[in-house]
Amino acid sequence: MSKFRIQKGLLNGVKVFLPTDEMAVKIHSQMEPYQEVDCSYSFPRNPGNHRRFFAFLNIAFDSQDFFDNIHHFRKWLIGKAGHYTIIQTPKGGTIFDADSIKWDNLDEPEFREVFGDCVQAFINEFGDRIPKKKLDEIITF
Repeated sequence: MSKFRIQKGLLNGVKVFLPTDEMAVKIHSQMEPYQEVDCSYSFPRNPGNHRRFFAFLNIAFDSQDFFDNIHHFRKWLIGKAGHYTIIQTPKGGTIFDADSIKWDNLDEPEFREVFGDCVQAFINEFGDRIPKKKLDEIITF
């Protein structure tokens, strides 16, 4: 299976998909007219939003006094936001494992959902203990 990028464009007023990388150009040039290709898609991650998430995380971490470790705080916040996997232990216990936000694991719409849910989870948990100016700084993300 080949991975390639295309973009939506207009050609003589008709909406078309245009190849945007070498692999897409190669595949496109090998296709016969009206030949179909099965595709799956994802919207690429926005590096700016990724940086904003970690800037939000730093501000939120500094605004609370429960967690001493930002990595633990991040995992807790993602889980609190509802993004976790439940693992049953052999002795009947339950572990809530926060989902990864690794670049390759989420496309942009999925990441935005996690980001928004994390902001809301933080506000729900700590919003009443934070001065309005600081809270405004946090939610502007």
